[in-house]
Amino acid sequence: MSLTMEEVSVSSESVGGSDENAMDIGVSSQEQMDGIEGNDTYKTEDLKGEAAGDDNSAKSCVLKMLDEMDRRVEKLRADALKVEAERDDVLASLDALNNSQLVYTLGGIELDEVTRYIKRLAQRSAAIKIEISTERSVPQQESLHAVNTLIDALIREVKTDVAMARRRCSSYLNSCLDITDTMYQESCGIDAPFELAVLGCTLEDQKRVKKRLNGLNSYFATYSPSLSEIKEEEEEDVEKGACALTSS
Repeated sequence: MSLTMEEVSVSSESVGGSDENAMDIGVSSQEQMDGIEGNDTYKTEDLKGEAAGDDNSAKSCVLKMLDEMDRRVEKLRADALKVEAERDDVLASLDALNNSQLVYTLGGIELDEVTRYIKRLAQRSAAIKIEISTERSVPQQESLHAVNTLIDALIREVKTDVAMARRRCSSYLNSCLDITDTMYQESCGIDAPFELAVLGCTLEDQKRVKKRLNGLNSYFATYSPSLSEIKEEEEEDVEKGACALTSS
């Protein structure tokens, strides 16, 4: 069977058209695949973003909880300091009452009963132990020790020289105050060694020292030697006199 030229031409065009269609189909399939891969990439990045968002949300939640805990810790410390200060005030008041002339106007059984009552209350108050640890460097520990040593010496001094103890206490307190403070007493000035020791302490310790000196200053202002202390001094004077006679 023989084919005409027209039939051959038509047949060739048909083959060519099929190839073009095939190419179009191939391109369309490739575009679809690229689209699928693009969608997968988008979904992956979206998931990563959501995960990062979840991480930020979790971190924010944890930080919020920690901030709340921090506020509670500070409140606990503040409350503990208040209780400690109240206990110290009670002890100071009991000590002032025990050394007041009012108590020693009592006599015999009444005096004994009152002094034992005061002692019992003081023991119960002192049994309240409150420990608030403060982080200190070695120099800060040494500074605090120096401050406590000076204050302890001041407390002993009031039993032998009330006027000097009052002036020294005021100078110690001035060392913790600004010169513009209403509590500052110009007549007493400041105690340089004490000021140097206080400045070496932590801020929290500086506040405690200032509060302690305020209490001592009020106590010294109304302090008067008790009869028992006067008797002790008289006995010491007698012993010193006896020793002097013996040595001579």
